[in-house]
Amino acid sequence: MLQAYRMGTERPQNKPVKANTPTQHPEHVSPPSRLPVESERRTTISASASVFVGPLPPPDMLAAYEEAAPGLAEKIIVLLQEQTAHRMQSETERNRSNIQIAIAAPKYALTAAAMSLVSVTLLGIYGNPWAAAVVGALEVGGMVGMFMRGRRQSSSDKPKTD
Repeated sequence: MLQAYRMGTERPQNKPVKANTPTQHPEHVSPPSRLPVESERRTTISASASVFVGPLPPPDMLAAYEEAAPGLAEKIIVLLQEQTAHRMQSETERNRSNIQIAIAAPKYALTAAAMSLVSVTLLGIYGNPWAAAVVGALEVGGMVGMFMRGRRQSSSDKPKTD
């Protein structure tokens, strides 16, 4: 049949062809313990998955949950509502605390600056100019560092625009 096809007289069939010679296995592969029987069938298994984005499953999936366990869809919706309320409350509290810190921070910074000025002045008056210079440099350096850190954080909080 193969020779006839090569000559162009006959078309090949879409049927599996049995090999007359047994398959040779490499040395590192052991041959099967038994030969397959022709009546055995091969089974193909396919799987599919669906993914949804967002807090609430799509309606058909909610209906499937309800069918599987009555009342489950309502529990999912109630849980979602509770989680949303909790998240909104947490964000509100965080925003309030950020506002309080933003209001109180300048007052504390002014108090710290005034105390450092007083301590440096007292050290200088009582005959410790080197101590006054070291304390003053550390306090000024600390304030500049905090100022720069605050600027860096506030600039990273701003949304970037292209």
